[in-house]
Amino acid sequence: MCIGGLTLVFSPLRCASSRIFSFALVTNSGQLLTRTHCDTEELKNSCSSRIFSFALVTNSGQLLTRTHCDTEELKNSCSSRIFSFALVTNSGQLLTRTHCDTEELKNSCSSRIFSFALVTNSGQLLTRTHCDTEELKNSCSSRIFSFALVTNSGQLLTRTHCDTEELKNSCSSRIFSFALVTNSGQLLTRTHCDTEELKNSCSSRIFSFALVTNSGQLLTRTHCDTEELKNSC
Repeated sequence: MCIGGLTLVFSPLRCASSRIFSFALVTNSGQLLTRTHCDTEELKNSCSSRIFSFALVTNSGQLLTRTHCDTEELKNSCSSRIFSFALVTNSGQLLTRTHCDTEELKNSCSSRIFSFALVTNSGQLLTRTHCDTEELKNSCSSRIFSFALVTNSGQLLTRTHCDTEELKNSCSSRIFSFALVTNSGQLLTRTHCDTEELKNSCSSRIFSFALVTNSGQLLTRTHCDTEELKNSC
């Protein structure tokens, strides 16, 4: 579901009240946000639907937040013209790229090419360049790419996805980890066993996991994969 350029992906809480839950928000540019959604009349007063914040990272790597104003009353306290989102250079330096969302600012932004965050197995932050114009297509490799993973301790990892026949031997398809988010919003991982030999080392009952689209957009979804738990999902 899209509202005002945001993609809403719901991730219900477990072992908690089912009345209120947190869910992931993803902008059209792929930026991850979170906000608490109040889904019952009783709880409506404990949630503000007018305003919420999401994470930003400055060029120096300092973490900031920007407030999104989603009601007419609050529009004057927010600038809707320009905002930044997190980027990470190949050397691991944190940067931001400015998104221009008004005609007046279009000349100060390059819409041709942009990078998004990647993290190596050793935890080093990298970026992969996405080529979004015909002119730049030769400067990008579409054969292989990595995506973000987070360990139980919170360390960021990546797994390489092999998307061509030529590269299949450089990727292990047997076992891999992917991102999980707890009820409190803490990032965890669960190992997915995709071969018979490894099935005993994995719990297949219930888990939440991160999904990444072909375009690199991050989503979350709760998957119930056993009969016993089907009613809770």
